[in-house]
Amino acid sequence: MRHVKSLGAVAIATATLAIFMGVGTASATVLCKNNLSKVKCTEPYPSGTAFISTLTSGGSVTFEAPGGTVLDKCTVSTTKETLLNAGSSTTTVTSSFTASDFALSGCTVTTATLTGGETELHWIPESESGTITANKLEVTINSGLADCVYGRGKTMSDWGGYVGGAPGLILLSGAMKKVSGAAGCPAEVTMAGGYWKTEPKAVYVTSG
Repeated sequence: MRHVKSLGAVAIATATLAIFMGVGTASATVLCKNNLSKVKCTEPYPSGTAFISTLTSGGSVTFEAPGGTVLDKCTVSTTKETLLNAGSSTTTVTSSFTASDFALSGCTVTTATLTGGETELHWIPESESGTITANKLEVTINSGLADCVYGRGKTMSDWGGYVGGAPGLILLSGAMKKVSGAAGCPAEVTMAGGYWKTEPKAVYVTSG
């Protein structure tokens, strides 16, 4: 984990996503300013803290249909999340973001974020990392023929993982269902992308 920044974005995604496969979630989770302990955070980020992230260098956010067809690819994106719950020894970390907080540009087709959403972060024991679940986010993609709207729904579901560090690394990979659009819009797409934490940079995941 210490050398993750020296790897290319593709290598990062390939190597790191493996740690989230088949990992259960833990309820005791906090975000920490240091990595002095993987068991008990000595400097937790409080509720209300805003975290800003940007795409990895040379990276992109892709929307891929079943079968491997890429409907859209965005090369510029920033996100901002605000802690609703700082977590504890019995609760997870929850954050929220608005539509404007999840910015997408430099896309191959006209793309816009329609609604924001919420995320939960679940600590992976004996690590500085965690799994991410999310809901509500909706994005519209115009293929040139019609607008296709995709969303994550009201229920929290898997959306990748977070690798603690300075900077920390977000690796998104999760399904979005068709909400509305023409018959030619695929019923589901997978949204994927990698983001570095830029403000604050040092963010580690520990138990409460």
